[in-house]
Amino acid sequence: IKGALGRRAASYALLVTLAAIALGGYAWKTILQNRIWHSNQSLVAAMLVTSPQSVLAHTAAAALAMGNGEIDHAQKEASIAVRIYPFAPAYDISGRAALKEKKYPEAEEYFKQSIKLNPVPVRSYANLGHMYYETGQYHEAIEILSYPIQTLTSESDVLVTALSYIKLGSYESAIDI
Repeated sequence: IKGALGRRAASYALLVTLAAIALGGYAWKTILQNRIWHSNQSLVAAMLVTSPQSVLAHTAAAALAMGNGEIDHAQKEASIAVRIYPFAPAYDISGRAALKEKKYPEAEEYFKQSIKLNPVPVRSYANLGHMYYETGQYHEAIEILSYPIQTLTSESDVLVTALSYIKLGSYESAIDI
């Protein structure tokens, strides 16, 4: 009987040890995963490694690069994204990158492509309106910005529309916004 109890206790101890090792391994894996999720840079880098053909991963990388002021990198990632699949947010990021570099015809085409692919999000309308204002095309700025103002807009979009009216001498219209 003593031998059977000893073997049973040894088996139980072995089982507890294996469970502890498994839990330790899971805890270590969780710690490593939290390092990846800790910052946007590491999360996007992990996305690109695990899904190199993901339009979302490359669009996220482009957005992150734009946010960091890395215009060339943003343009590169957005270009990769639209080669994988024509994705409106990637075109919008390409347009913003071109606008930052004052490549106005290129920016206009990207914004129009974004709107063509998905006319619902207002950000591409607003970006195109800002580009029109920046290039002195005030009528076009007012026209394109009328859509975001009716739906969802930021204060800067309203301001650009009002400034466009002012530049055109239509002060009453600027006040009415």
